[in-house]
Amino acid sequence: MSHLIPIDEVAHFDVCTHVASTGAVSDADSAPTFSVYEEDTDTAILGPTSMTKRTSLTGNYRGSFTASAANGFEAGKWYSVIVSATVSTIAAKTVAMHFRVAPAESSAGVPKSDVSHFGGTAGTFSGGRPEVNTTHAAGTAWGSGAITAASIAADAITAAKIADGAIDAATFAAGAINAAAIAADAITDAKVASDVTIASVTGAVGSVTGNVGGSVASIASGGITASSFSSGAIDAAAIATDAITSAELAATATAEIAAAVRTELATELGRIDVATSTRLASASYTAPLDAAGTRAAVGLASANLDTQLAAIDDYLDTEIAAIKAKTDNLPSDPADASDIAASFSTVNSTLSTIAGYIDTEVAAILAAVDTEVGAIKAKTDNLPASPAATSDIPTVGAIADAVWDEAISGHAVSGSTGEALAAAGAAGDPWITALPGSYSSGQAGYIVGTALDAAVSSRASQTSLNTLDDYVDTEVAAIKAKTDLIPASPAAVSDIPTATQNADALLNRDMSAVSDTNSRSPLNAFRFLRNKWSLSGTTLTVTEEDDSTTAWTATVTTNAGADPITGSDPA
Repeated sequence: MSHLIPIDEVAHFDVCTHVASTGAVSDADSAPTFSVYEEDTDTAILGPTSMTKRTSLTGNYRGSFTASAANGFEAGKWYSVIVSATVSTIAAKTVAMHFRVAPAESSAGVPKSDVSHFGGTAGTFSGGRPEVNTTHAAGTAWGSGAITAASIAADAITAAKIADGAIDAATFAAGAINAAAIAADAITDAKVASDVTIASVTGAVGSVTGNVGGSVASIASGGITASSFSSGAIDAAAIATDAITSAELAATATAEIAAAVRTELATELGRIDVATSTRLASASYTAPLDAAGTRAAVGLASANLDTQLAAIDDYLDTEIAAIKAKTDNLPSDPADASDIAASFSTVNSTLSTIAGYIDTEVAAILAAVDTEVGAIKAKTDNLPASPAATSDIPTVGAIADAVWDEAISGHAVSGSTGEALAAAGAAGDPWITALPGSYSSGQAGYIVGTALDAAVSSRASQTSLNTLDDYVDTEVAAIKAKTDLIPASPAAVSDIPTATQNADALLNRDMSAVSDTNSRSPLNAFRFLRNKWSLSGTTLTVTEEDDSTTAWTATVTTNAGADPITGSDPA
């Protein structure tokens, strides 16, 4: 819901906090805070500011701020109030207010209105007031019979509908109603009801056609005077032959009439006190504006107010429908508990899925570690205790004695050393036997007789042997430096890592040092938990350890009603 807040006014608002899993109203873990953001600026111009809990109202918090220029507010701009709260360790946010800052009010509670256009067209505002140009009534131009006798209902204008004193002489401008202003047939017998009663007539009655059917109850004193009759109104032709006889006239009637006539004539003659030529001639008289002239004078000749009003109405309907189409997608303010619960339910479901996936992958990793450690243990179980007991290891002398004391009879297999020794013992003095003699290839006699075919003195000297010895010593020392790094044989138990140590080394290994070749590997599973990932549309992208190179992507399912989670960038 949007609001207009005059600049420099103090704005007040409320929010309610709920348990995510049930939607029940509950106090926040700590006082919620709010921040105010201006349009598309991502840095708050105000806040975060702590809110105050309403006394004895569970989960109900109030906040306020001054929408002043000093606080960064500007008239004409839009602002949003974002509230952050944590309930039962679950953090959430909501838009508490969306408003526009309006100009300051001249009177408290009376907003200013600044209208510059009507129906998309700039208006004219003489003296600060809008001018209205009406050219039509009910879709018909004024000059085309928009208002006629037929268009006015028979009872549209009655005495009861006209307030007492609403129409009097002061209501009409001088000359507004004259013979020229009244159509020839404006007042006819047909247009005057037969039972119309005229309470009184002020002024002269020009003429009466026909007879007065009833009686005249009375005539006020002075009601009929000479001036009451126009010149020639009463003459011989107007008076019946027997209309006035001695029976109708009092004895003094003639004298009284003569006296009255003289008196009346004297008054009228006294009023003619200037020459007629000094008065206004009819040629110089300007008659009042008629209907057409009035319309032209006020500019009602080319526009239709009804059409304009209909266009404005249609425009407002279209715009309001467009706004409603947008606001129908917004939750109630404050958001309905079911909306928040549904959003958290979706988040919980997603987290549950991720947790299940992690459990599966971790279980697979632990199973692989158990298998490898089991194989290593199968080998190490064959090693003796560490260190081996000294008495269990024979000395060099003991080994030599055992070899020389071993009976030859038990070692006479063909081609064995025992067979050769037995043969040598049975041959007598070996030094008198010619070599290679009957010895065959591979036998000592054959080798000595064949290979020792030159004097020893002709071979390498002691110096050469020393050089060779030194070289061998150097190479052996280098080899020994390497072999010294090899654990004792048999290896000590302490030199073989335990299952826990193997697991620790595996789980603590820097993922950036691992060479990955398989997409569905534990390494890629852990990357989603530890590395940077982002969500664009329905594509989830998980990066490698440099937080930029793509490791793998996935297509996700979205829910417009859920809170959007668009990325994660662990420190």
